[in-house]
Amino acid sequence: MRRTLGLIAAASVGALGAAQVPAQSPEQDSMASQTPGGRNGLFIRDIALDEYMNSIKSMDGATMAAKGPTPDATYARKMIAYRQGAIALARIELKHGLDVEVRRLAHRTIDENTREIAQLEAFLRQHGG
Repeated sequence: MRRTLGLIAAASVGALGAAQVPAQSPEQDSMASQTPGGRNGLFIRDIALDEYMNSIKSMDGATMAAKGPTPDATYARKMIAYRQGAIALARIELKHGLDVEVRRLAHRTIDENTREIAQLEAFLRQHGG
């Protein structure tokens, strides 16, 4: 779980333009290559990190661009974009993550945010937003 949470934190920090993930020593490279399925752990980490970064950038752009005719509609549209981003991050965790507890949280994130998006979309339909 620490490894997965560290990856999420690294993606968040990287999205803000802060420090990059430090280089790994040969010993860490060797240890990381011993992941389930025989896949190279650093390679998988790098792929996941790229996916997290791209997802966060996309969510940021969509959230910033979302507008509506009223403050309420603007809020709803921005929250829809934000929640879609949360779902995208959760899907990346499910694709690459190994920790059972974090994967459970990712499933819950998808379920809860899907419900919230439906409520926000219903508000927009009812209020012409």
